[in-house]
Amino acid sequence: MVGKKKSKREIVAVNQVNLAIQEGEIFGLLGPNGAGKTTLIKMISTLLFPTEGNIYVNGYDIYKDEKEIKCTIGVLLANNRSLYLKLTAKENLEFFCNLYNVPRSEQEARIDEVLTMVGLLDRKNDYVETFSHGMLQRLNIARAMIHKPKFLILDEPTNGLDPVAANELRNTIIRLNNQGLTILLTTHNMMEADMLSNRVAIIHQGKIISEGSPEQLKKSINKNIYEVKVKRTEIEKATEILKEIGIEKVNIISGDHLDQLSIRMLSDKAYNLEEMNRIFNNKGLEVYGLSLHNPTLEDVFINLTGKAL
Repeated sequence: MVGKKKSKREIVAVNQVNLAIQEGEIFGLLGPNGAGKTTLIKMISTLLFPTEGNIYVNGYDIYKDEKEIKCTIGVLLANNRSLYLKLTAKENLEFFCNLYNVPRSEQEARIDEVLTMVGLLDRKNDYVETFSHGMLQRLNIARAMIHKPKFLILDEPTNGLDPVAANELRNTIIRLNNQGLTILLTTHNMMEADMLSNRVAIIHQGKIISEGSPEQLKKSINKNIYEVKVKRTEIEKATEILKEIGIEKVNIISGDHLDQLSIRMLSDKAYNLEEMNRIFNNKGLEVYGLSLHNPTLEDVFINLTGKAL
C-alpha cells in the first residue's frame, strides 16, 4: 500500500498510509472508532478507491485488477448483513458458492470444509435465524472463506459479542491463520490486538502513528506505569493531584467495586509506591489500591496520543 489518501470534501478519512502486510501473518489495525480503519479496509477491498496513491493486493493493482482482487480476498465488514435468516447455513453458503462460481460438484465438500473451520458443521441444516450473534459472525467468516481466498479481512469481528462468543471467534481466527491464511484484523480492543496479531499498526485521525509487533510497541514506552483505585466521586480530585505532580497521561477504567474507579497513569518519573501514596494522603485523597504495571497496547496509545482509546 503506497501513500494512500481518502478524502471527502474537506474531511480526510485516511491520510498518507503506507503499510506492507506479510504473507501468513495476522496484522492488526488498531484504533478508535472514526480513526479510518473501515475506510482503509474498504479501499483494500476495492469497495472504495483512494483519491491519491495506490494499493496492491496479492500482487494486483486495485485500479487495474479489481476482479482478480475480489477473487483472492474474503471480507467481513463491521455490521455485515449478508446472510439470509430464512435460509439454512448450507443454503446460505450454496448461494455464495454460486456467486463465486464454485463448481457445483465441489460445493458440498467446500461447505463442509468451511463450516468445520468455524465449528458450525453440526448446525449445517439449521435455519440461520436460530443462530446467536457469535454463531452468525462465525458463519460470516465461513461465507468469506467459501472461494478459498488467500487474504481474509475482518473488520471489528468480535464487536458486540459476549466474552464467551468473542473468545470462540478469536480461536477460529487463530485456527485459520495456523492453516496459512493471511489475516488483516481491525479492532479497537487492545487486548485482542495483543493476543492475535503478529504485527500491529496504530491508526489515529487517519494516520498510522506507530507500527511493529505488540512486544516492540510495548517496549517503546520508556515510562513508569501506575494504577490507583479511588472512589468514583473523587476521580476529578485525583486527576487534579496527578496534574500537580506532572502526570497528565491518564486512563480512567472501571474498578472492582461499583463505587470505585481505577486511574492508569504514565509518568516519566519513577515514584516509590509509598511516596506516591503519601502524596495522595497529604492531599486528603483516600486510596483503595496502588500498583506498578507492565505496559499494554492501551498504554502505547495513551503515550502516543495523550488520550485513552
